[in-house]
Amino acid sequence: MNNTLVNPNRNGVMYETLPAAAILLIENLIGAFGNISIVWATLRNNKLQTTCNWLIALNAIADGGTQLSNYISTYFLISGINYVDLRTCWHLQFIPYMFFSSTMIITILVGIDRLLIVLFPHIEVFSTYNKIMYLIGMSIIPMGYSATWAIISYSYMAIAADT
Repeated sequence: MNNTLVNPNRNGVMYETLPAAAILLIENLIGAFGNISIVWATLRNNKLQTTCNWLIALNAIADGGTQLSNYISTYFLISGINYVDLRTCWHLQFIPYMFFSSTMIITILVGIDRLLIVLFPHIEVFSTYNKIMYLIGMSIIPMGYSATWAIISYSYMAIAADT
């Protein structure tokens, strides 16, 4: 019998995955720096405060939130926890999932914003007041989409978690 397959001293830690987990953490830190830089540049530079750039900054924030799921899975790899019940998993992944589903919609909204500017270049609809209302309206769309899927996934999780 091969004793290398069963090692009671490992405590569930999958040591083979630790180099990949370390690389993933480094990539996440680089990504977080990039996302923070996008938001910082948009806040600091007046030339970057167009509706499109604000949507791109919002997308960078959502991407940063999406990266949180990688930290959770890396924690499980390092700690040796190989099983998490469905309810705990849902609660741990809820915030990253909300950000993830928002990034898809925000990316589409950036394209729609660019299309509106190209189709209507002479209409000044993005004055300061209108820009704020426009960005609030554009932000409600991904939040509503994410909330809808969160409610649906929670209801299915609540049913399946008890089985």
